[in-house]
Amino acid sequence: MYAKAGTRRQSEANEQVQARDYKRSVRLLDTAAAAGLERAKSAFGLEGFGVVAEIDFRDTFVRKLDKDIGPYWVLEICNPMLADRALLLDRTAGLLMPCKVAVWQDGKDAVVAALRPEVLTAITGNEALRPIAREAERHIERALVRLEGVEPQPLAPDLA
Repeated sequence: MYAKAGTRRQSEANEQVQARDYKRSVRLLDTAAAAGLERAKSAFGLEGFGVVAEIDFRDTFVRKLDKDIGPYWVLEICNPMLADRALLLDRTAGLLMPCKVAVWQDGKDAVVAALRPEVLTAITGNEALRPIAREAERHIERALVRLEGVEPQPLAPDLA
């Protein structure tokens, strides 16, 4: 009885950690959001991601709500090689795609944030998707490192 309660508490704690860590982000100092958007497209492109859709939330909010939230875009990006592998394993994996990246202005800085694929695949319960999500996440993190002006190290093989 006590073991089950402890397991439940540990599971809840793990879910809370995952909820907090659902994204990775970088702050581009003294950068306009529009410039950050273009830099993000380039950095993710170097990691094999193409932009499937670009949503301009500022424009939408101005048109639909007569409210200006400032520059704010969401990119839907896809790495076709990884997407193909995921869909071969589980056709419903398409519900988790494409990957999301948000870009917005925060004072004088642009912020680029990306949703972590590993967090999303955890909800499927399909362990076979984890290595693909982990690989996607490694490429996303490399793109974010590029945005910080650092050339990422070559990818090591995934040992997990």
